Amino acid sequence: MNSVQPQTYASIPVGGVFYNTGLRNFTIINSVILIIFVVVYLLVYFLHTTKNWVDGKNCIAPFGEFTVEPGVVVTNPLELCPDSTFNNTDQCVYSNVASLLDATRICNIRADICSRFVYNAESRRMTIVSLQSVPSNSNSPNDNVYTRQANVTFRTGGVAPVGNPVPVSNNTPEVTESAATTIANMLGLAR
Repeated sequence: MNSVQPQTYASIPVGGVFYNTGLRNFTIINSVILIIFVVVYLLVYFLHTTKNWVDGKNCIAPFGEFTVEPGVVVTNPLELCPDSTFNNTDQCVYSNVASLLDATRICNIRADICSRFVYNAESRRMTIVSLQSVPSNSNSPNDNVYTRQANVTFRTGGVAPVGNPVPVSNNTPEVTESAATTIANMLGLAR
């Protein structure tokens, strides 16, 4: 009878792929070189990309609806405002505007034409100007140009703004005392 000889595994090297120390060292060195190359490439790319970035403190970063250019004036008003009654013309110049808040309210009411205006707090005068108008330095530090920011929401008081207006919900939920009590109970704030 033929007997089957048990196989010995002494002929298979121990250590798998890296049984050869030369191959192991070659792979480790190439891996380290590849990692260093990728890190250096990303560093050079990042430094090259960021060299033209403007520091954040030098950017105009409005927190509200309008951005401000201080000490700047635009002298040619729009001619589309029959309600302004300035010098019996249709120029968009409003006198006796009590505050900047009132000026922004007028701009929001006239949202169909108002994207930029000049307001002087000392003379209390507001002038609606074109976005294409070229600003110039003012002799008065109280002259400031305000430009509406893109994608900032505002309520127009019924006048539809030009462009893509922000949708306004018509169904405002009514808050009653019983609803407030129910909410307070749910939050555990009721006394």
